[in-house]
Amino acid sequence: MKKNQILPKLINVLLIFSAAIILWLSHPNPIFNNGLGFLGYFIYLPFLLLIRRTSFKNVWLYAGLLGALSYFLLVFWLSKYHFLSLILVCLLYFIIYALLSFLLKFVQNSSSLICLLGQLFILAAYEYIKTLGYLGFSYGVSAYSQWKYSPLIQSSAFGGVFSLNLLLILPSVLLSFILESPVKKEKIKEIPFLCLSGIWVILFAANFIYGEVVLKHAKTAYETCPKIRVLAVQNNESPWKNGLAEHEKNVGSLIALSEQGVSEYPDTAFVVWPETAVAPSIMRHFYAMEDSGRFRLITKLLSYINASNQVFVIGNAHEEIDENQEKKIFNNALVFNPAENVFPPQPLMYTKKHLVPVSESFPFEKIFPRLYARLKKGNTHFWEKGSEYKVFIERGLAFSTPICFEDTFGNECRHFVASGARSFINLSNDSWSESLACQLQHLSMAVFRSAENRVPSVRSTSSGQTCIIDCNGRVTACARPFTQAYVSGKIPVLNEAFKESFYTRHGDVLGKLECLIAILLLIIKGILCIIRKNRGIHG
Repeated sequence: MKKNQILPKLINVLLIFSAAIILWLSHPNPIFNNGLGFLGYFIYLPFLLLIRRTSFKNVWLYAGLLGALSYFLLVFWLSKYHFLSLILVCLLYFIIYALLSFLLKFVQNSSSLICLLGQLFILAAYEYIKTLGYLGFSYGVSAYSQWKYSPLIQSSAFGGVFSLNLLLILPSVLLSFILESPVKKEKIKEIPFLCLSGIWVILFAANFIYGEVVLKHAKTAYETCPKIRVLAVQNNESPWKNGLAEHEKNVGSLIALSEQGVSEYPDTAFVVWPETAVAPSIMRHFYAMEDSGRFRLITKLLSYINASNQVFVIGNAHEEIDENQEKKIFNNALVFNPAENVFPPQPLMYTKKHLVPVSESFPFEKIFPRLYARLKKGNTHFWEKGSEYKVFIERGLAFSTPICFEDTFGNECRHFVASGARSFINLSNDSWSESLACQLQHLSMAVFRSAENRVPSVRSTSSGQTCIIDCNGRVTACARPFTQAYVSGKIPVLNEAFKESFYTRHGDVLGKLECLIAILLLIIKGILCIIRKNRGIHG
């Protein structure tokens, strides 16, 4: 192979690695725990340069490799669950990036305006669409790289995370536009480039100033609200261990941590335990009494709760037997109020609605029966899906309990607030990943749920990040990861003066608008291509 043929390929490979590393480093990762947020503005720059350098014939392969490598680095921790799950994610993003490259390439050879706007809105639409449906996956969305920049994320109260996405994507589009050509000065002077650059500067400044104003007045905004103390427990137990002895040890640790926390903070009103913190079904083993050991364990737990003065919010693998005598298992949050619904146990319950694809839900049993059978034999736990956006009201606090994966989706969580919730109590379990990067990536999305809806969040996790998040998305207290610990904090009981944010009322309308604009620009580009072709034929 000639030298002039090798060099372009080496540059393409370099761009692939650059794009993957920028995405990886911009989000929480093993090297920089909180991520390098400033890199978020350049996530798509190498990708777009690759698109501009590559022909239609080869672009899909380079783009697919870029997508696969990017998500291999970003969610490497999936291998701890099952290496196959990581491979499937990489394969999925190989396909997604390959398809995305054709759309980006299609609008590239257009006027400056169509090219710039087309690539901007295609990428913005992609980041919205990737969070939808059964395979919806919010990890890797550009705006989440800004989770530590509190002033910037306040605008999410208007358009959710996707309002900030445009600010993150546009610099990559603009820079790729001028870097593609050796005559950079001419590109910089083009009116579309100047206009979009000016708009970006104005929007960034407006975003930052608005955020600073919101944060400045945040304290006074909640001064008149009563406060209530919540204790979030982190038990640091492995989800892979099973058996009665392990369950007894785990419940004993949870009780001991709770007693210690309540002793330190006697005004505690709520105690929160993580997702499936109590593995045996509380309701089934109390009423059925099929297993004497588990019945004793559940009775001990309920006796402790009933003797307490706190409301307990507990993650539990709830079981029911249907009319066909088949066992149904649910991932539930149970709410116990001492002296009211503990003996006999009649807790208020929420069932997880948005299940993790493949590992918690696989609706393709009839299409892929062998794969379904293999998943069932492995470490997979298939749950029954919930159907209700449940809101609890205890001790004057209106709250909902999104479970683990659910608080990575803005549209899911805003439905809770629209239904009446004025705070989130999230129960999570990321301990299976054995990765601080995984836990911080999860937290980087959770902070947006508070900023979007202007409500506080309490997160109780098995190994991290157990924390308190204020109404503006700032983490005010956090337990050390991978330790047995607890976090205590006071959150506002938002009164009748609470006003729903625009995002709470209207959801991801901006994400949908970005999709619509992308489609319109693709149609315009298609019409222009047809016109040029006809002119060529008749000219």
